[in-house]
Amino acid sequence: MKKNLKKFDWLILILIILVQIGLIVFLAKRIIMTNSLLRETNQRLISFEKRDESLLRLEEDYDLIKEDVGIISQILPGKEGVVGFINEIENEASQSGLVADISFGTKSVTSEDSYKVIRFSLIFEATYYQMIDFVKKLEEMSQVIVIEKVTIQSPEGIEGKNMITLNLKAYIDPNF
Repeated sequence: MKKNLKKFDWLILILIILVQIGLIVFLAKRIIMTNSLLRETNQRLISFEKRDESLLRLEEDYDLIKEDVGIISQILPGKEGVVGFINEIENEASQSGLVADISFGTKSVTSEDSYKVIRFSLIFEATYYQMIDFVKKLEEMSQVIVIEKVTIQSPEGIEGKNMITLNLKAYIDPNF
């Protein structure tokens, strides 16, 4: 009977050891899985922090250009603003003592980068110095105007009246 009791004690001891080993294996798997989830969570947190930093930088950049957005909307006239823009050019020409013919090509509105561009020509008769004065006034206008080409036909020299053609382009609202 004592022998059976000792065998029984050994059996209980082996069972306890097996249960402990099973418990250790179970806990080890749980710890590994928890560490993996913790790593993924940390990576997501780092990703969110980077996005947050990017958003803060974007907000700072926007604050820097916020004032410029209003200026750009003035510089780029919409459909309604183009008529006023053309009137402004005609007024500048008449104040300079010029009568300018404004002509638009068949494809006057085109796309350039992410902007719309309207190309047109101004044809007028003036002295060289009147033309320079008029070009300075064009440069001072609120709209962005680029002078692409200047053609001067001067049969009398630059001191006399010349036939002048200015090929211009103006940037307009992209939703035109």
